[in-house]
Amino acid sequence: MLCDLVARDFALHQAQRDSLVQAALTMNVSMTVLQDQMATQYARPDADQKRVIKQHSADSATLLIGKGITDALWLEVVQHHHLEDALQQPWENLVLPRQLAFILHVVDRYAALISPRQSREGQSATDSAHKLLETSSGRNNTVEQALIRIVGLCPPGTFVLLKDKRVAIVTRRTQQPNQPDVAVVMDQQGKLIRPPLLHHTTDGAAGIESALLSSAVQERISHHLILQLGRHPE
Repeated sequence: MLCDLVARDFALHQAQRDSLVQAALTMNVSMTVLQDQMATQYARPDADQKRVIKQHSADSATLLIGKGITDALWLEVVQHHHLEDALQQPWENLVLPRQLAFILHVVDRYAALISPRQSREGQSATDSAHKLLETSSGRNNTVEQALIRIVGLCPPGTFVLLKDKRVAIVTRRTQQPNQPDVAVVMDQQGKLIRPPLLHHTTDGAAGIESALLSSAVQERISHHLILQLGRHPE
């Protein structure tokens, strides 16, 4: 999970990472029904929905306590994962629960940006990363920078347009930032390439011009074959 990967980057201990992951899995437990509704809702949240959203952090913590959860760190991260005051402070000045809540808040925002809704498409990984940095401009963005460093601007599974106008899917990261290995799946005319061609963007060949939304690629792609290419690079 992204929360665990970011926490590792900050050298947090296993028990602390475990509490963070548990918080990530349960932070919205009090509003799961509302989340399902909003996933297919075109309109913006109404007054009642806004009230549930505003209160969900405290309600989720209360629900977990009622179910017998006693991990104080887990509960505190759930309760405070939407507090904005921590975002204005230097990372090193934050106490541990606020550091974990900060990580969870940033990862949650990233997931929201890339996830589609009935009312909108999800943004590409590249656009989501830029949006994170834009909205954190002028304040503490240590966690945003760590997240982007870990996932990259084009993480595996991202559709990309190469500079020679072919379309590819990122298969694996490399040691060179933003120069991943890709599988070329469509030629310059938009025709499927069968089988896909493994392409190393680090070799001085066509690099990545931009990320693409998956909805921009209308053809059916064999993701099983793409995974196999990623596991067995040339």
